[in-house]
Amino acid sequence: MKRYLQAIALYLAGFLTVFTLIAFFFVFRTPDTFYSFFLYGAVLEELLKFAVALIALRFGVKPLTTAFIGAGFGLGEQLILFRLYDSAVIGLVAPWMHIVTGITMALLLKRAIEKKTFASYFIAFLGPLAIHGIYNWILSILYFLYS
Repeated sequence: MKRYLQAIALYLAGFLTVFTLIAFFFVFRTPDTFYSFFLYGAVLEELLKFAVALIALRFGVKPLTTAFIGAGFGLGEQLILFRLYDSAVIGLVAPWMHIVTGITMALLLKRAIEKKTFASYFIAFLGPLAIHGIYNWILSILYFLYS
């Protein structure tokens, strides 16, 4: 498959993954606790993006192209955040965080494919999770301070 078609397909896959997450939230209500920002935000989002990336890699997608999953996910989340919140700042920052986590995941997946160990794949999941977790942690502190 041509690389630009892979990028477009993964961008759309990332975009649609957001709506899978929304369906999950409708089925399982999330508690409004301090850790829910991390558990229901960072862990589930990064786990879904990682799963889509692994499926894409099984279909022969180049590892660095998986960064487009984060970009597509960021766009989907941006549209939802613009709809849910009055503040446009959250909707403008979140896509960039997802792009950074997508690039991080792509680079770490490229390294994991070269090493072919479980630990390297686990690190490819933990890297973006750490970035996303820190981002959500900062947001949760600001949310609880200013609400």
